[in-house]
Amino acid sequence: MSRSAVISDFTAAAEIPDLLQRALREIDKPSSASAILKQLKGVVRIRPEDAEAALQDEVREGRLWEFPLMRGQKQYWHQSPVEYARACLAVRLQGSPETRSVILKAIEGKTFSGLTKAVREQLLDEMIESQKAFEVPPLVGERKPKSPRIAGYRPDPSVWLRDAFAKLSKTLNLSESEILKYAQTYIASELSDAAAYHQPSPTEHRAEQPLTGDATSQDERLLEAMRTINPQVDEGDMVLIASLRKELDVHMPGSDFDSAVLDSVRRRRFAIHRYDRPNMISEEERARMIRDDDGNFYNTISLWRN
Repeated sequence: MSRSAVISDFTAAAEIPDLLQRALREIDKPSSASAILKQLKGVVRIRPEDAEAALQDEVREGRLWEFPLMRGQKQYWHQSPVEYARACLAVRLQGSPETRSVILKAIEGKTFSGLTKAVREQLLDEMIESQKAFEVPPLVGERKPKSPRIAGYRPDPSVWLRDAFAKLSKTLNLSESEILKYAQTYIASELSDAAAYHQPSPTEHRAEQPLTGDATSQDERLLEAMRTINPQVDEGDMVLIASLRKELDVHMPGSDFDSAVLDSVRRRRFAIHRYDRPNMISEEERARMIRDDDGNFYNTISLWRN
């Protein structure tokens, strides 16, 4: 067999870097050349040695980064180790609040062996300072722990309110219902602007309308995807809208996703939570959120609580 015949049976060398780059972006972690080629199986044919050479060229050109060996194979990724660690932190913070030590331990494995503890600490501090992560404060009257819990969303204030009302009830020798009655006026006047939920306007309100079959299916699909991302969603946990959008991209692409979520919110099936500083993040990050007609951005979603 001639050399030209062999070459024609495989992907042209000029196309290989772009194909490998695209395949790598479909994988959720640094991967070896063989793992990347598996992503392309049945689509194109690339020799393993050609793939490895192309990946090394991409590293030299600064378009890919090389990570530590895993099972004796070089690992590649389209983000630097620092950027990858930052992305891993963001995913970790989607779950229930955890202490700093637990969160940082999640990014201290072999993949992150080039990052010192100081660098990992700095990444987490930067997320807190930019309000992409939040320290969960202790309940009223509790001593501040040495290592506060941290989450990637603003903690729901109702937890602290319920605890505070229970303590006030005991201190003032009043029933909790009496405490709530006194607090009602204050909450309505002082906290209405800081409500965490997107409340439907009178013209939007559809809570009394019966659900159609399509709406029921839509809500079930949203809830199923939320449970896939965070099994604690039925307990009140939130989910990043960006993660939910990615999970449902095949079934609800682009504006279909936005319309489905906003429709479910208007019917009080789900609640979306406003992101307070959209100007501090990139346009790409804002695009993964949901924007309402008033220009507000929402970055997390949870079940509606009556």
